[in-house]
Order: sequence, then structure tokens, then C-alpha cells
Amino acid sequence: MTSSIQYPTKALLLLLFLFVTQNGFSQKLNVTIKGNIKLVKQTDRDVDECCFHYSDVLTGKPVVVPIRRDTAGNYTVSFELEHYEQIYFSKAINSKGQLMYDTGMLYFSFFAKPGQTMQINYAQLQRPYTLTFAGDFSKENNQYQDYSKQYSRSVKNIYVELFDKKLSPEEVKEKGLQSFKEQLTFNKKYFKEHPTALFVQQQAYFNTLYKTQQAVIASNFHNKNHQTEAMINDFYQALYITGHTFKDAPKSNVSITDPNPSLKNPAALGNRDYKSFLSEYFFTLQDNMKFDKVETVRFTAIAKYIHDKHTELNKADSLMVERFLSNDTLYTKDEKKAMGVISNRYANEFLHIKHNRDELHKYLAITDPALRDLGATIAMYQNLDLSHIETIGPIIDEYKKGVKNTYLKNKFLADYTAKLDELHHSKMSALSILNSSDGLTGPDLLKKLLEKYKGKVVYVDAWATWCGPCIAGMESSQKLRGKLKGKDVVFLYLCLDSPDKPAWKNVIAAKNMEGENYFFDHSQSSAISRTLEIKSIPHYALVDKNGNLAAKDAGAPLEPKTFEQINNLLIN
Repeated sequence: MTSSIQYPTKALLLLLFLFVTQNGFSQKLNVTIKGNIKLVKQTDRDVDECCFHYSDVLTGKPVVVPIRRDTAGNYTVSFELEHYEQIYFSKAINSKGQLMYDTGMLYFSFFAKPGQTMQINYAQLQRPYTLTFAGDFSKENNQYQDYSKQYSRSVKNIYVELFDKKLSPEEVKEKGLQSFKEQLTFNKKYFKEHPTALFVQQQAYFNTLYKTQQAVIASNFHNKNHQTEAMINDFYQALYITGHTFKDAPKSNVSITDPNPSLKNPAALGNRDYKSFLSEYFFTLQDNMKFDKVETVRFTAIAKYIHDKHTELNKADSLMVERFLSNDTLYTKDEKKAMGVISNRYANEFLHIKHNRDELHKYLAITDPALRDLGATIAMYQNLDLSHIETIGPIIDEYKKGVKNTYLKNKFLADYTAKLDELHHSKMSALSILNSSDGLTGPDLLKKLLEKYKGKVVYVDAWATWCGPCIAGMESSQKLRGKLKGKDVVFLYLCLDSPDKPAWKNVIAAKNMEGENYFFDHSQSSAISRTLEIKSIPHYALVDKNGNLAAKDAGAPLEPKTFEQINNLLIN
């Protein structure tokens, strides 16, 4: 049989077909998977939990589907897909008391399409492990497993080849092409000897093409070789020509002079190596973007930002900001000091917005429309979390005007609106107590504060509204509160060095931070940081029933030692 592969390559010339068509790509349908899974404990951290997961092409984040089984190992899961996906199966591990699903421990992958009903059985009871597919797409998945096993036994790992020693860009390219030829040779021979569905042959070619491209980019980073967009495109064209000499690449009327043909492949959209390549590609573009380095913030610039954005300032701060809007160069020492305190509160936010705007402008200046719209959208998604979403607002109109792909734009704007709604309109729990920090001053500020909670064990969580890891950790904090429900434990949330109280309240409501909450200004935050010797946040501490610090640097909420320490303090 011949091994030339065909897929809808006319779409490679069209912007809208980067993500198929709006009608085809946006029609979400459930895929249902059922079967039986039996696991064995292989490491100390193993737990009897598992999941299916794949990477989201826009956010780069894993989409995790936990698998809940009965005592016999039977399961049924159902989740939405917008297009076909290469999905991985992984076992969970216990990491400091927290269940981690996307661990990088990949046992097998399979392909699924929207609307399918599949059956997957997997058992680790003895070697070799058993894996079977039935139902929709079973023929393709069984054939892909057979191909993958033979491939891994017969083809040298390209990463080993490219990371074994110091290589120049020319040597990286040469080794990459050599590996590509070896992979194509294997594919051609395998598919000649094994009748295989066209879809499997397509995925095999995509794996070969995009894994090679990704490995070459990663190798140049590893070897500290400066890498340009032109270098990556030149290498793709070399792969394209090589593939056609093997008559093993997709037949196409696309000119190899198209600067970015490999990025416009809707047929590869669900392929993991394709998405990994896109990630590496945009990382390269991002790395090559030179932003203005702002060592210090001019008072006039940040004063204008604060004046326009933060109407919640008290009267004294508002007057000081207006004073620095005058561009007067004759400020007193005390005025500069006061403005410095205000600036420190908003500097992180101000600089983050500036960086976001600079990055967005770099992407919007790209001439290739597909790269422009995809790169700009991915860059915006990188800030779509509760700690950074407020920094999107000042540049959202520039994004809407600059991006022309309506599917990408509408998808991002819908997700942005939903996340913004979560931040601003979540209902505050009655158990989330907002305390006044007025009157809490001086180096013994924390000691004064803790007087209120004597007789109880206090778990201190120092965080900030701009701190992504802090906010992500609130879900773990909620689980710890559940484990300690009804016990004499106070969860004390101290918000440090954050811009404003509205954002503080929004996060408390959105993350269901039930406990005692305080918002501290810069001076108060400094006092807390000195007492607890805080070097980074989130930072946790433990206080005994007598109000004494039992641990200045306690464990994270779900670390086993944390629960043990709290229980010990409750007993004593």
C-alpha cells in the first residue's frame, strides 16, 4: 500500500481554518468513555486514583477529567470536546497531602472525537499491562497503540540525539533532519506492512513532523543558540521538502514559500505534538520580543494611572496623587516619601499592565494574520486568572480592535467575561469575616492582633491579590478547613501589600475564604513580614492557644505535617 497522506490542506491558506471553521469548531459535543481500570501501587506516592487529560491549545493548561471507579474498577465519564483530541491516561500521586493528577506520568494515549461513545479497559495487575478499546474509534485506537509500541522500539529518541552534547544551530538542524528521515523511513515501511486507517497515518505523520520541530527548538534553547522566527520557518521548509522526497507528506498546493505553513493545520489541531510545537514556537517569539525594562516608575506616570483607575483612594492619598499630576519638579522630601508609599502599592499592577500592553502590541504587529491572532489570544489567556484579570481591562479594546479572527476573539471575550463575573459577582460567605485593621500599628502589630484569638489555634495565611500561587492555594485551604471543621482553629488571612480593598473583597468572595480576613497597608505589611520573616508568598504560620508563634514558617494547607502540627497544638 502507499503511504502518502491526504488531509484538507486548502485550509492551510485561510486564516479562519487555523481552527477549522467557526461552525465546526464551536459545536461542543460530549464524548462518553466507560470501562474498567485496575491499578497497582508502584511508588510510595501512588494513590488508587487516575484521570484522562489533554492540553488546551489556547491556555496551554491541562484539562483534567478525574475517573471515579467503583470497587470493581468500573467507571463512566462524560466530557465536552470541540474537535478531536489526543487524550492521555495518568495515575494520580500524593504530593504533600494534595492529589496531583497531571503529573507527567503518561501510561498511554488515545484519540476521541465529539459525540463518540467509547470503551477503554486497562489493567496493571501483571506485565505486560493490558489495554483494549471497543466502541467508537476502537479500530483506529488499537492500530495507533500497535504503531506506537513498534515506533518506540525501533526509532531513536530525537531528544537523546539532540541533547547529548553542545551543538551549533547548523548541527541541530542537520541532526533534526537526519532524525526526521529516520522517522519517515520507519513510517513508510510500517504502513506498507500493516494496513492502517488513514487517520492513524495522519497522526503518525503529525507526530513525526511536529515532534521534530519542537525538539529542534528546544535543543537550540538548551544549547543557548539564539533562535529566530526565520530559523524555525527555514527548518520547517526543509522538513516539508524532505517529506515530499519520501512521498510520505500530505499532498498540497501550498507553496513552501508560505512563511508559516505548519501553523495553519486544522487537521492536526488535536495532536499533542502539534500543540507542544505551537507552545514552543510562541515561547520563542515571546523570548525574542524585547520589552522596555522599567527599573523605576516615574511618579507622574503612575500618578496618572492611579488617578484614572483607582477612585477608591482616601482623601489624603487622592490629593497627593493629584499633586504629582501637576508635573511640578519641586516636591518636598515628605511628598516624595508619601507618593513612594502610594506608588509601591500599585507598582506591581502598573508594570504588569505595561508589560501586557507591550506584548500585545508586538503580537498585533506580526504581518501573518494567523500568527497575529493566535499569538495575541494566547498572550491574553496567560492573564486570565483571578490574580491578573484586572490587568486585562486597560488593554481589552486594543485586543478587540487588533484581532480579526472572530472565533478566537469571541471565545476569549466570553471566557474573560465569565471570569470577571466570578471575581466581581461571587456572593460573600457569611463565614468570611472582614475585620478592620485600623489602630494596628508598630512592630508588635501581629501580637496585638492575636490577642483577639487567644484560646484557639491560629493558622495564618499571608497572601496578596496579585499573587497567583496565593489564590490558587485557597482551594487547598478550603479543604483543610473542612478537615478541621468544629475544632478550635481560626483561619487568619492577612492580605499584604495589595492595591485596594475592592479587589481584596472580590477575591475573598470568589475563593470562598471563610475565616478572619484583614487588609494591611504597606507599613502594616512590612511589620507582619518582619515578624514572620516572610521572604515570599504565600506564607503560612501557626500560633498556639496562648497567642505564641509555634511556627513562623508552617506547611502549606494540604501538607501532612500541617494537619499533624495543628492537631498537636489542639491537644497541648
